[in-house]
Amino acid sequence: IGMSFEIDSSTRNNPVELRIKFRQKNVLPRVHSIKCRFSKKDYIEFKRNQNFTKIKLPSNSLDSKIDLANTYYFVKAIADENATSPEGREQNISAQIAQSMIGHNTVKSRKEIAHVATYLEQIASKYSNIESLPELHYPAIFSLNTREVIANASIRSKPQRTYNPIRELPNSEGDHIPLLLMRLSKGNRDTWEKFRQRLVEFGKTSGLFSDIRVKSYGNGGNSPFQVQVKVRSGKFVNIKDVGYGVSQCLSVIINVVYHQSNGVPSNSVFFLQHPEVNMHPRALAELSNFVCNAFQESGNRFVIETHSDFIADRMRLLVRDGVVDKNDISIIYFEPNGPSVNLHSLELDEDGNLLNCPPSYRQFFLNEVNRLIGIGE
Repeated sequence: IGMSFEIDSSTRNNPVELRIKFRQKNVLPRVHSIKCRFSKKDYIEFKRNQNFTKIKLPSNSLDSKIDLANTYYFVKAIADENATSPEGREQNISAQIAQSMIGHNTVKSRKEIAHVATYLEQIASKYSNIESLPELHYPAIFSLNTREVIANASIRSKPQRTYNPIRELPNSEGDHIPLLLMRLSKGNRDTWEKFRQRLVEFGKTSGLFSDIRVKSYGNGGNSPFQVQVKVRSGKFVNIKDVGYGVSQCLSVIINVVYHQSNGVPSNSVFFLQHPEVNMHPRALAELSNFVCNAFQESGNRFVIETHSDFIADRMRLLVRDGVVDKNDISIIYFEPNGPSVNLHSLELDEDGNLLNCPPSYRQFFLNEVNRLIGIGE
C-alpha cells in the first residue's frame, strides 16, 4: 500500500511517501515493512525479520530485538524527546530503549540511539510540521502488529445443509464458523448459553432470526450436524432455507462475540469488508449498534469498508444521542480522481452532522432525489 502526503509547501513537488508491504501469516496479511521516504535521499524504514526488527537509515542501520510495533513506539519516543542537552537525551532514551537493542551494550546502544535521534532531528529541521509525518505519528498501522487481526470478506462461505466436523483454519470467508459453533455447543453448557444469548439478542434486534441451535446427528464429536435458526414461522429451520443474509451476518457476529469471550478481547481488530452484502437496512443499522457496543465493552477496534448509508447514519445517530463519542469514529471518504484516489477525512460534530465533506460526497444520490421531485430536469 502506498500513500503520499504534502506536509507543507516545500513538499508539494516532492511529497512524503509512506509504503507498507504485507506478507501472509496464517492465511491473513500482516505488515512486513514500513518505509517513509521524505526525499530522494532521506528515509527511515522498519523491516520485520524472523527474530528482530531492522531500522534502516540512509547512513546505517540497527537491529531491535523487539517486534515491529514496539520498535516504532521506541523510535517515536526518540522523535518526541524534549531533553535540551544531548547528554540528557541519551540518558533519557537509553533508559527506555538501550536494553532492547542488539548486543545489550549500553555504550554502543547509546551511540546507535543518538545516531537515530540526530537523524530525526535533521529531518525535523527541514519541515515545519514534523508531527504530521505519517511514519513517526501513525500508531494505528503499527498497532495491527500487536493485536489479533480478524478479517471478514465481502462474500462469505455459503451455508450448507449438513456439515461434517473437519478441521478448518480460520479464514476471512468464515468456513470455520459452523465448526466453531458446534464445538461451543458441545462444551460447557453455561458458556454456550451465554454465547447463544448474545447471538439471539442481535438476531432479534436486527430482525434476522429469533433463536439459533446446533443439531447433531450422532453422539460423537465427529458426527454430522446442522445449524438451525428460528425466523418468522417460530420453528427451527435449516440455515440454508432462510434468507442468505442470516448466514452472511452470522459469520461476522460470531467472530466478534467469540473473540470478546476468548480471553483477549482488547487485542482484536476486525476488518469488515462490505458487510451490507445480502443484509437488509434494519440489520445494517443494528450492526452499527453491535460494533459500537463491542468497542465500548471490550476495546475492540473495527475497520469497515462499506457503501451503506444505513451503517454510517446509525453511527451518526449514536453520536447525536450521546452513546458514542464523536472522536471514537473516523470516516474516510474515497473519491476517485482519474487513475488515483483522494482520501477525505470527514469529521462529526456533537449532533452527528458530517463536516469537511467534498462537493462530490453523495452528489449522485442528491441528483437522483432532485430528479424524482422534478428539480433541475
